[in-house]
Amino acid sequence: MPTEDLQVARGAASPAIGAIIQTVSEAIAAASTGAITDAAAWNAVRADAEEAAGGTLPNASPLWPNGVNPSAEQWAAIKWQVANSEGAADWQFWIDWYDALLAGRTMLSDPARTWEMLERVALIDPETWDKGPEVANPLIREIWELYRLRVEVAQLQAEKAALLGGRGSEAQRGHNHPPKGLVDEQPEIAQQITIVWDGLDEAQGELEKEEPDKGRLLRIGKGLLAALMKIGAYCGKVGDRVIMSAATASGPFILDHFANDGRLFQFAKDLIGFASGG
Repeated sequence: MPTEDLQVARGAASPAIGAIIQTVSEAIAAASTGAITDAAAWNAVRADAEEAAGGTLPNASPLWPNGVNPSAEQWAAIKWQVANSEGAADWQFWIDWYDALLAGRTMLSDPARTWEMLERVALIDPETWDKGPEVANPLIREIWELYRLRVEVAQLQAEKAALLGGRGSEAQRGHNHPPKGLVDEQPEIAQQITIVWDGLDEAQGELEKEEPDKGRLLRIGKGLLAALMKIGAYCGKVGDRVIMSAATASGPFILDHFANDGRLFQFAKDLIGFASGG
């Protein structure tokens, strides 16, 4: 079938990834029979072949030339059905996977992590695959969530390094301590900031393990969230003027980064959700 041929062509570089493509493309093809013509499918294959012949892999190209998806209506209907189904959360991986394929982007912002994740999914025990989506999908979802957390904590660590790296003294860089001015003026808040930074270090170390300890991750996530809530409450109490004054007095460190950065709060919540299985 043309749709299957197109999907397998995209995954030919890796038999394992090709297996994933084969599985989902059959469901998509079945739901959109007649929507994709032979001409449209082979035009896409030809475009990929031309890129490959020119020495460029088509991994970063949209699935369909010019971004025109001949089965857009059918795909939208499938997404709606999945979103309103009982097991929507466990099917979301496949929705995001195919949307990324359509757009010519990787599922995660880190391409290397994306392929590492997809390989791990593809290498799930065949007996697990044979038990059907009710068994395979929750396991795939857990792998996906783990890799999203790994990418996010790395990005948050890069932000932290930029904040620490802005300090005037070389001796201060790389240490999880707030500026001295803040320590002197608001020691409890400074302590909470240190808890957040130490928590990010601890979370990253645990997440990088082959089998992370979920009990430890749950503790880290709750500690992060509690510290962030205290910082947020303090910033809300003293007001923007005082916060900016403290930030100025403390050099490049901006206190309300911790109170208003939704990514930190979301990471803590996602870490708790992953660790608690929800």
